[in-house]
Amino acid sequence: MAVYAIGDVHGCLEELKNLLREIRFDPERDRLRLVGDLVNRGPDSLGVLRFVRNLGNRAVTVMGNHEGRILAALSGWPADKGIMPLVQQIRAAADGQELIQWLRSLPLFHCDRSLAFGMVHAGLSPAWGLSDVRALSAEITAVLQNEEQSREFFLNWDDTVLDNPEDEGDPLSRLRFAYAVMTRIRLCTAAGQPLWPNNPLLAGVSNPYAFVPNEETKAADFPYRPWFELRPEGEQARIIYGHWAAAGMTLNRKSFGLDSGCVYGGKLTAIQLDDPDLQIVQINCPQYVTPEYS
Repeated sequence: MAVYAIGDVHGCLEELKNLLREIRFDPERDRLRLVGDLVNRGPDSLGVLRFVRNLGNRAVTVMGNHEGRILAALSGWPADKGIMPLVQQIRAAADGQELIQWLRSLPLFHCDRSLAFGMVHAGLSPAWGLSDVRALSAEITAVLQNEEQSREFFLNWDDTVLDNPEDEGDPLSRLRFAYAVMTRIRLCTAAGQPLWPNNPLLAGVSNPYAFVPNEETKAADFPYRPWFELRPEGEQARIIYGHWAAAGMTLNRKSFGLDSGCVYGGKLTAIQLDDPDLQIVQINCPQYVTPEYS
């Protein structure tokens, strides 16, 4: 049996199938781990959802921000027009309700203990231990599987939660903050505080979504760093993540970023987690949309 992790697919069904052929994936024997953002921007999001769902327990997918956008829209979130064509397509599908229930069941975090890997869509707060993350993921999934609680979770969203992780008057604020971190984080302050694109510290950056710290910004002592650089040294599990297409595939000692910009004309990436050499396989992808990186 081989275990493969795959980066953000974004509706690119044929590219996903081509990659699986390239790694000779055998669904009777092998297993997949997908970092989320299966959908949106590419040509066949509905096909990707069906394909992955039909793999059953042979594939584990964590929730990405684009899956979360679907659930928010289904809850009545009014501002996200970009996801509505896909939401309408899912609603009209004969298997739409089954797909929606499957999306609600996706965990925010998955841990392969035997391989010492954890998987999340965007990243983790440096303040969290893995036991914290597992507990938060389970709590959030329980909320999203309950339609009434899911509606409250999204419709009472206020972006002040991003900088105020626990409002004593709102028991869901702690979970909203954790959800935002696991599906959206890229940068942190040196103290480990998540740094969102609308933060005044990023006012001089032309496109905060596409910003990638480099040696030049390190030398300039800029006040933001990638979340994975601030993870505690004592944490043994290596973290697989996606979400950061602007950074491309990013392999470090304790984290593997697998979003290599498939939908933007980059590559779709697979890494074999049970291989001591961590074999990487990539395929080239056509450009379906102009990079946005949100």
